[in-house]
Amino acid sequence: MQEVLRDEAEAAGVEFHWEEAPPAELEAAGAVVIAAGNWSPEVARGLGVRLEVTPWERGVFRVGPFPWLEGPVPMTLEAGSGYHFREREGQLWVMGPGDQHDWGHFRDWLACRVPAAAVSEPAGHWLGSYEVSFDHHGLVGATERPGVWACCGFSGHGVMQAPAVGECLAAMILGETPPLDIGALTPLRTEPLVDRTQL
Repeated sequence: MQEVLRDEAEAAGVEFHWEEAPPAELEAAGAVVIAAGNWSPEVARGLGVRLEVTPWERGVFRVGPFPWLEGPVPMTLEAGSGYHFREREGQLWVMGPGDQHDWGHFRDWLACRVPAAAVSEPAGHWLGSYEVSFDHHGLVGATERPGVWACCGFSGHGVMQAPAVGECLAAMILGETPPLDIGALTPLRTEPLVDRTQL
């Protein structure tokens, strides 16, 4: 899928530069969007811009499959602790706070919530990272340098917000009115954005 999106973007004139210094002609570009995930601060520094994004390691433990786990199960979140799981192909994918390498505390939580899933060893485990902003909301919009825009720091919510953010950011770059007012996500903000709809 990434290849299809890249091909479409390149056909429209977008240039991608992977693991290399910004090209000299970048200085003459009308607009540059920093959307480099965990590497956004490094890319920003190279462009004379400051973006506060920190990599935050997150793990997923897989347990199962279990014959008693039938049909789709919605994502289940314990709001007080942050532990949660999702069902995928008869397995539970378990995530939460704390040491992302240590199955023990995840197993202990499952023992209280879904005892039959609190197995001695998980079926699998992988690690990745979120790009976290200071208030856990995306940094989207114009930076302190004219022509340099930010689109990063979504703290794990980027995929969900990408369609709306992409459309809004494109309109902002073109000098048009975005379909949604996302001005609160400005990368120039210094006060945390408080979203009362989140737990």
